[in-house]
Amino acid sequence: MALQGAHGWRSVYLVGGLVSVAVLVALVVVLPESVHHLASHRPRGHEARLRRIADRLRVPADVDLLPEAEPVASDVTPASPSALIGPSARRATLAIWVAFFATMFGFYFVNSFTPRILVDAGMTADQGVRVGMALAIGGAVGSVAYGLLVARYDTARLLVLTLIASAAAVSVFVVSTGALAAAVVMGVVVGMLVNACVGGLYTVTPTLYPTAVRASGVGIALGVGRLGAILAPVAAGSLLDLGWTPDHLYLMVALVLLVGAAAAWLLPRPAVEPRPAQTVAAPVRQTTSS
Repeated sequence: MALQGAHGWRSVYLVGGLVSVAVLVALVVVLPESVHHLASHRPRGHEARLRRIADRLRVPADVDLLPEAEPVASDVTPASPSALIGPSARRATLAIWVAFFATMFGFYFVNSFTPRILVDAGMTADQGVRVGMALAIGGAVGSVAYGLLVARYDTARLLVLTLIASAAAVSVFVVSTGALAAAVVMGVVVGMLVNACVGGLYTVTPTLYPTAVRASGVGIALGVGRLGAILAPVAAGSLLDLGWTPDHLYLMVALVLLVGAAAAWLLPRPAVEPRPAQTVAAPVRQTTSS
């Protein structure tokens, strides 16, 4: 709002683009390669890169990270994206697609339409903006909190619980709009939970697939989620034209989030355990002492 007021709407996109470039450079410099990719493909300098990652995770120096006898053929063999719907991965793929679609539908509806719907329901434009800011603040807090929790608890079950809690919070939020203070508080709660759900999907999805198809599995799931993101504002606008009230719309979103929770509940156990210490342990073998 400050940029737009002082320099016009183009400045918002300019700053956003510059920040994205800065983040890209930081990722290229700082983000390490996947442990499983380094262990299976063994690019130049892979041993030193694995040791740096192991040191960050406090793996003892006497642990052999890449024994010569370690079989790697299964991970090196190229795999087609069609493997995502093969017999061994079909359940996980369909379930995560539904979960992504439902979660992104709810996420974009809540973040995009809430200020407008609240203004239509009787709030001033300034009050609607405040609630929108509360959603954003709650989202930042929720993402960090989920990151702390996921290191201690089962990722898939935590995602299910967060989706159910999001549906409940959305239902309560719509009846709290009569008072600005209550709407702001519930806006923070809804933002926390819905953003945590998105973080949960990013955490769970890579663990469902082996290294050879992991990028395809995550990328296609994100694409399916974007379909939900596109459909959310289209559906909301069409239903408003048909005479639906904000109460009806938010209850619909709550039901969609519950469908996502049901899909997340059906997810099989992950192919790769996501916790850092166990992720490194996959290619790690203890050397025998004489």
